[in-house]
Amino acid sequence: MPNSTNIIAYQTADLAAGTIFPEQITCTQYDRQAKLIAVRLKENGKDWTIPTGYRANVRMRKADGVYVYNTCTTEGNIAYITLTEQMCGVVGEQIYVLEVINGDHAVQSVAGRLKVIQNPIDDEDADFTSAPEYTTIQTAVADAQQAAQDAADAAQEVVDENLADYLKKSGGDMSGDVNMAYGTGIKAKPDSSKGGTSLLDIGNNTGYSTTIRFLTGRSSTENNHVAFAIRDNMQGGGVRTKLDCYENIITNLADPTDETDATNKRYVDKLKKDCAA
Repeated sequence: MPNSTNIIAYQTADLAAGTIFPEQITCTQYDRQAKLIAVRLKENGKDWTIPTGYRANVRMRKADGVYVYNTCTTEGNIAYITLTEQMCGVVGEQIYVLEVINGDHAVQSVAGRLKVIQNPIDDEDADFTSAPEYTTIQTAVADAQQAAQDAADAAQEVVDENLADYLKKSGGDMSGDVNMAYGTGIKAKPDSSKGGTSLLDIGNNTGYSTTIRFLTGRSSTENNHVAFAIRDNMQGGGVRTKLDCYENIITNLADPTDETDATNKRYVDKLKKDCAA
């Protein structure tokens, strides 16, 4: 609730009847202090609480013809009209309309009068120029920007939560399955200053063929730059997996222990020597 010391007047508005009492409020010209009018909202004589999602605005045409369209603060069945410097800057009687908004439509409204009494300080000393004031539009823009930011933050939070289940941070391990539809792929690029094109290239690019490549250098055809590649190709109704090293050398291969293990040159040379003996 706003500070009660800033409230200069209390009004009661019956939205169904379109009446407000007292009908006229008085303020002093050039008043720069935060002044409020507290309007108690009723409907057919009963307190009317502003529904969730609704808001209250005040429209006013100043005595010089310049318009104001500002946002009100609300609490329960009370709408607080802030009397800004622009609203109190022009001497005379101003007609204002308090409206309750749902989305872009005014669902309730009531009119009152604001009488601005001339201040003994002249215009030059007051340094005041009458100008349009539209805090409602500024509020709407700020709300839209905040809504967009909230949506972006929520989307990023979902992404972060999902990735956390599969991808560890730097220095950790990646586990789990990566499922890709036809025509999709994942690619990560290294520092361009090192001349690399792809460190990780996972793609589902041609029909039923899936290619997984881990590259360590500038191209897949340059010697000693392809570390690992797997291709799954649909043949005869089934999937056959093969390791494709693009004619590069596999290094640091251990001696075989099982019948299906790959064999290194050292092990083959030893067998040849033993057979020759």
